[in-house]
Amino acid sequence: MNHEVYKSPVLLSGQKVTGKGIYKVKNSNRWLLLFTGLLIFLWSEGFRLQALEFSERYMVLKLAAMFLILLAIVLRAPFVSFHRLFRNFYFWGIIGLFAVVLFPTYVTGILQYGQGLQELLRLPKLYCGMFIFVLLVIHQTRSNFVNRLNALIVVMSVANASLFVAVSFFPEIGHNLLTDSAWILPRFDYPRISTAMTPIIIYSIFYLLHVLIKREYPFKVRKWCFVSLFILLFFLFFVYLSRFIIFGVLLTAGFYFLFYLNIRHKISIMVSLLVIVVLTEIYTKYKPIHLIRNCFTSGWEEYKYADGNVGIRIYGIRYYANEFRKSGYIGIGLVSSVRASQTSVSIGMTQYRYNPADLRIFAVLFQFGFPAIVLTIVILNRMFRDLAFVIRHGNSRHQSIAMAILLYLLYQIFTLSHIFLWHKFAFWTGLFFFMVWRMREVTAREVVRIRRKQESLDPACVNIRR
Repeated sequence: MNHEVYKSPVLLSGQKVTGKGIYKVKNSNRWLLLFTGLLIFLWSEGFRLQALEFSERYMVLKLAAMFLILLAIVLRAPFVSFHRLFRNFYFWGIIGLFAVVLFPTYVTGILQYGQGLQELLRLPKLYCGMFIFVLLVIHQTRSNFVNRLNALIVVMSVANASLFVAVSFFPEIGHNLLTDSAWILPRFDYPRISTAMTPIIIYSIFYLLHVLIKREYPFKVRKWCFVSLFILLFFLFFVYLSRFIIFGVLLTAGFYFLFYLNIRHKISIMVSLLVIVVLTEIYTKYKPIHLIRNCFTSGWEEYKYADGNVGIRIYGIRYYANEFRKSGYIGIGLVSSVRASQTSVSIGMTQYRYNPADLRIFAVLFQFGFPAIVLTIVILNRMFRDLAFVIRHGNSRHQSIAMAILLYLLYQIFTLSHIFLWHKFAFWTGLFFFMVWRMREVTAREVVRIRRKQESLDPACVNIRR
C-alpha cells in the first residue's frame, strides 16, 4: 500500500474512496472544517463581542451552536450508517455522561426539590455540545483532518487572545467593544478579561510549546509559533490572571519539563526562559516573577483566613457537602436558582454566592455523585491509553497533538477541574474526544499496514505491539 492510498479517505464501512469520490470527500471536509470553525466561534460566545450579545441571561450563541449541531446530525443521518458509531467507546462515554447528569437531576432536583419535569430537559441542554463528536464521526474525514482541525483550534485561540490582549491596553475602548461578562474584577492593578475559550487556549499553549521544542517545522513556522505562544501566555498571565490557571499551567509545564525532555532541551529552555524573564522584568512594566509571587501569597492568605475567592470556595464546599449528604449521596443534580428559589441549594447560590461551578471536581461529586467520578476515571483511562498509543506509533503531527491533549488532561487533573462535566465546556470535550479517537484509528490502520508489509517481506518478522 503506497503513501497516496493510505492518505485517501475511508468510508464508515472501511472501504477506500477513489477517483471522483476523493474530490467529493476533500470538498466535504473543507465545508465540515468551516462549519466547525463557525461552531467554535459561536460556542466562544462570539469572542464576547458586544455587537453579538443578544441576551445577558441566556447564552444565545451557545444555544445556536447546539441547535446547529443537532440539525446537522439529523440532516446527515439518512445518508450514513451508525454501526461504527454504536461501537465507539467515546460515544457511549457521552451517553454515560448524560446519564450521570440526568439521574440525580431527576431523583433529587425534581422529586426532592420539586422542580418541574421540564427542567430535566432545560437544565442539561448545553451538554448537547458534546454531540459535535457524533457530527464529526458520521462524516467521511481524511487521515489529515485532525491536523487541519488542530490548526483551526490554535488559530482561533490565538485570534481570541490577541483581541483581548489588544483591548487590555485600551480598557476605555474595550468596555464599548466587549460584553460586560467579559470584564471581571481587576487583580494586582491589571484589568482582567475572561474568555469562553479557556480549554482550547490552554491546549494551544501546550501544543505550541511541544512543537517549538521538537523543532519539526521550518524556522519561519517556528517563529510564528513562538509569537503565538507568547500572546497566549501573556493573555493568561496578565489579562485573564486566574491563579488556578496560572499555577495549573506552570505545574503541568514543570511536569513536562522534568519527565518528557532530555537534558539538552532542559538546558536550552532554562537559558531561554531566564533571558526572557530578566528582559521582561527590566524593560517592561509587566513583572512575571512579582506576579507569580503575588498570586501565591494572596491565594495562601485567602486560604489561611478563609477570605476572598478562596474563602467563598471553602465555605461553598462545606455547604454543598451537607446538601450532598441530604440527597443520600445520590447527588443534588442541576437545580434552577429561579424555578427552585426556595430550596437550600438555590439559597446557597443566590444569597451566599456559592457558585457550584467554582468548586470544580467537588461540584462534579456533589451534583452528580460517585458514578460521575467513576465514569470520569474510566474515560480518562481510555484517553490516556489511546494517546499513549498515538505518541508511540503515530506520525509526527499526531504525536504533537496527542502530547498536547495529554498535557491538557494532566492540567485538568492537577487543578481539580470538572474535566468532562461542566456544560460550558461540553463542546470542547466533544472536540477532544473526536481528535483522540480519530488519531487512534488512523494510527492503528497505519500500524496494521506496516505489519502486513513486513509479513509480506518476511513472514517470520516480529509483529508490532499494539
